[in-house]
Amino acid sequence: MGQSATTLMSMIAASHGSCASQVTYYRSNFLFFASDGQLSMYDITKKLSPRIVIFTVGAHLEDMGDIYNAWSNLGPIIKSLQTSFPKMKLIWKSSNPADDNCMSMHEPLPNYPRVRSIPVSRWGHHLWRRYDTISRQFARTLEISFMDMSPLYMRGDAHVGHFINEKGKLISIDSLSYTLSSSSSSSSAEHDICLLSYLTPSGVSINDCLHYVTPGPLNLFSNILLNMLYTSEI
Repeated sequence: MGQSATTLMSMIAASHGSCASQVTYYRSNFLFFASDGQLSMYDITKKLSPRIVIFTVGAHLEDMGDIYNAWSNLGPIIKSLQTSFPKMKLIWKSSNPADDNCMSMHEPLPNYPRVRSIPVSRWGHHLWRRYDTISRQFARTLEISFMDMSPLYMRGDAHVGHFINEKGKLISIDSLSYTLSSSSSSSSAEHDICLLSYLTPSGVSINDCLHYVTPGPLNLFSNILLNMLYTSEI
């Protein structure tokens, strides 16, 4: 979620958009309760009163029980927010797909979702589609929107790891775009969009097959969000 948020803010800033100060990203160890000085989803949403809240869990859920546990705790919070802020739009963002073998992928895979099964991953990547299926069901039951990031399954070649060699040096940097930005705003400012995610500690590896680095896949989150706004889905 952090990369999606910073990419969105970078795109707004690069186009000199006037709404940059209305987009805020917040992350915490847990969405559903406060921890280590971090606010819960309900607390940060109540504090900012945004018009749109996009939230998700991180990439390091360990098993199916984790996603069920997340939704069992989120359900009452979502219902409370819907009661307190009836005009607020809540959106669940599905997981950005990852692949342990991204460094061996050299082109988009248009048939990837249909003809290739994801091998068992030490990071649990093979479970993510099941997480998304469950999340879509909960989103429908709770009457919130679902942002589907599954097109990224076709772009295993767009991960950061594909552009890094065994010494951790960037390679094949033609058309490489990797932009990060930070955004600051006062707590009293009006916020239109608040992006929330669940962050778990993880080690840094040069074989990064989770984050994206090429312009198309990197920008997909922003494009989907824009389409949802244009079609009045949110």
